[in-house]
Amino acid sequence: MKIFGSDKIVLPLILLLFVFTIKTIDAFLLKSIWRQFVKNSALKNGATDSIQLHQDVVDNTSTDTIQLQQVIDHDSSTDTAQPQQDVDEENDDESDEHRRSPMSVDGTSLDLIYWNSKLGNNHPVVIEFGNEMQIKEYWLHGKPLKVITHGWLGSDEDDKGVFAIKTAYVATENCNVITVDWNRVASNVLYPMPAYLTTQVGSVIAKVLENVVNLALIEPSDIHVIGHSLGAHVSGACGAAFSLGKIGRVTGLDPAGPGFEYVSLRSDSLDSSDAEFVDVIHTAIGTAGYSKAIGHADFYPNEGKPPQPGCLDSYMPSAWVKLIGCSHSRAHELYTDSLYHRNSLIAVKCSSWDEYLSGKCKNNTKSPMGHDADPKARGIFYLETNSTSPYAIVAIA
Repeated sequence: MKIFGSDKIVLPLILLLFVFTIKTIDAFLLKSIWRQFVKNSALKNGATDSIQLHQDVVDNTSTDTIQLQQVIDHDSSTDTAQPQQDVDEENDDESDEHRRSPMSVDGTSLDLIYWNSKLGNNHPVVIEFGNEMQIKEYWLHGKPLKVITHGWLGSDEDDKGVFAIKTAYVATENCNVITVDWNRVASNVLYPMPAYLTTQVGSVIAKVLENVVNLALIEPSDIHVIGHSLGAHVSGACGAAFSLGKIGRVTGLDPAGPGFEYVSLRSDSLDSSDAEFVDVIHTAIGTAGYSKAIGHADFYPNEGKPPQPGCLDSYMPSAWVKLIGCSHSRAHELYTDSLYHRNSLIAVKCSSWDEYLSGKCKNNTKSPMGHDADPKARGIFYLETNSTSPYAIVAIA
């Protein structure tokens, strides 16, 4: 399924804006709404299978479980039910796919692709979950592994989104790269569902990485997981679930705020415990992105707020919705830029944006933002950027 174009995500973004207006909603009321939504969705789609989900809502103390009837994927929800006698053996595969609940996550929920600089950007190697041995012959030994994943409504078909980072790594760095497409879950326009399932998706990715480590291809410290929006929380969940030690680095690119910081559906968002070094780039705080500092080093280009430079082209209502998406995407664009223009996005540690602008922090600790972020960096960092690439206002060689 292709990613929704920017002109097709206006309604979902408006719905998100509505969510922001109710972020102080009572926890019990939110839980009741969620339960009713799940019940109605299941009944509407004629589901017959059920799974259990543990619900963590706002106060993070609830241990209630809900039975969630299978929800038929929205892409096939308009299909007419067929009489049982018309279903024969030759349709078994199609029926199995139809019956799979988008609320369940396993290895078949993800599309994993291996890349490296020798193979180039035009020769992907598909990884079958549980059969990671197949990439051994292509592996660049002694080189780090970059794992990249998308957010809500994303997929690996969008090479101009977060997966532009893959293209940049393959073109500029001698490393191993795995892209993770969890579109079968993330494509659900009912945002709470993929938001809730980020932990399960991350756990599946962790298992893949454990299999790769067990093949003696990589050390945990040489693994770097990068995720945008909901993918940032997926990346954190991957680090938290990884059982063979602590992975080296997790980078969160404007981690999603809704469902985590606002109207909390989960308590286990990305945080500094998920890897040896967790760095976060914030570009749409208070709207689509997470506001609080949650990593070892948190970078706030242009104060981290929308509109990011170049994201507001008019004052029409539609433009205000677009600027949120533009600002939210700026995080992965800045990271990509950091690969093509090394050590150029220099940020300064500072206690506030006002102090940064006043020049009070100019002699403070500095760190590149993006690929070259200093793994010893700790605290909150600010910088200003241009509206287009190269984003560095003053390039530093």
